[in-house]
Order: sequence, then C-alpha cells, then structure tokens
Amino acid sequence: VLWRRAKLTASSEAEVWRLSKSNVHIALAQRLRLLESSEEIVVVATHLKAGLSEDAEQERMLQAETLLKRVRGANLPTVVLVDLNASSCPLRAERGNTLEPRVYSLLTGRGFRSAYRAVAGHEPEWTCW
Repeated sequence: VLWRRAKLTASSEAEVWRLSKSNVHIALAQRLRLLESSEEIVVVATHLKAGLSEDAEQERMLQAETLLKRVRGANLPTVVLVDLNASSCPLRAERGNTLEPRVYSLLTGRGFRSAYRAVAGHEPEWTCW
C-alpha cells in the first residue's frame, strides 16, 4: 500500500490479516489519516486463492467472508484493493463443468463497488489464473 505523504499519514502500524488457515493468503491493512480533516480510513490490499474449481471458489468465499469480518471490525471507511482471481459471471471450470462465481456478488452485495466496472462500464470476463 502506497500513499501520498502530503495528503495522508499512517495512524498506526500496518496489520497483517490472515484470510485462511495457512499463511499464504493474507491481507495487508493500513489505517491512514487524512491531513486536511484528521478523518481516518483503512486501506486493505489482498490477493485471493487462484483456481478454476469449486474447491478454489469455496476457499475464496471463506477468504472473502474473513476479510469482510475484519473490515466490519475496523469500523472505518475502507478501501479494499483485491485481485479476486474470480469472475463476475459463470465460467467453464477445469473439469469442464460450469463454475458459478460467488465472491464478486458477496462483496458487491455488502456495498463494495468495483473501480474496474466504474471506469470500463463492465467487469472483465475473468482476472487471471
């Protein structure tokens, strides 16, 4: 997480939020204070589990739910920078079946807005595997 020091200052040490039982998938959270108003925000950066399978989608759901709990606990306006490694629409999975993505709708259903969609007018077919 990078920020302009002329506009923002760190109001605490950065935190590492574990999103799964392993230490592989984490989120980095940084509280920042706006210098002009002294208001605080939280900026969180993370990268969810990759994979075109139902198992990977279930793991992403657990990670997203953990992320949402931590964001609620921060009780501050929050910007989440995340590579979902998922789609916003059904995709053909590794075994040829249709994979119904759930993480995107979970996050947007909880009030998060996609910057990609705001700029491009639509979501990409998928991010990357």
